Amino acid sequence: MTKTIKIDLVRPVNPTGLSFIRYCWGAMGARDQRVITEYKREFARLLRELGIEIARKVGEGVLVTGSLEFELTDDSKPIAARALSLDVWEKKATIEEIIEVKLAEE
Repeated sequence: MTKTIKIDLVRPVNPTGLSFIRYCWGAMGARDQRVITEYKREFARLLRELGIEIARKVGEGVLVTGSLEFELTDDSKPIAARALSLDVWEKKATIEEIIEVKLAEE
């Protein structure tokens, strides 16, 4: 028998970047601490491979949000990961001018 844990990526992250790994690591630790303490090598490998596969589908250097699902054995060993739905965030514009704000002296 297996169990699944769903993680929602609420904040845009790069799937091959450190922010993706930290976000998933923290979310998994909050849901099942045993994955992080006993199976950290397997979970880290699974995250890395999932991030690379997502980057192949959506492109390098893009930001994504969405839902991920991790399949675990009964003793919390990670065996599979899948992206259920992903939203890709695109760069809208580059602002070259300086934006400044000052507080008025009283």
